[in-house]
Amino acid sequence: MATLCYNVSMIEISNDHEVKFLMRGNQLNHNLLTLSQAADTLSVKVSTLRKWVLLRKITYCKPGGRVVRIPASEITRLQETTMVPRLEA
Repeated sequence: MATLCYNVSMIEISNDHEVKFLMRGNQLNHNLLTLSQAADTLSVKVSTLRKWVLLRKITYCKPGGRVVRIPASEITRLQETTMVPRLEA
């Protein structure tokens, strides 16, 4: 499912290049990653993330025009769902 962000009132960029969009109204703040940052975190290629966005397999945000950002919560969800538990001896 895709999530489109709107009503962006301010953009905050930290020293580690994490992008945070502060939303107007009662919407929550989202920690958003670039496709490159998300790909590095997930150990996949940027082209793989672009394909997942195109197929709407992951939640993403388009804060303006063609720019695509991935919420940190989506990265966490993907990491948790792909974990394989270790076998108990």
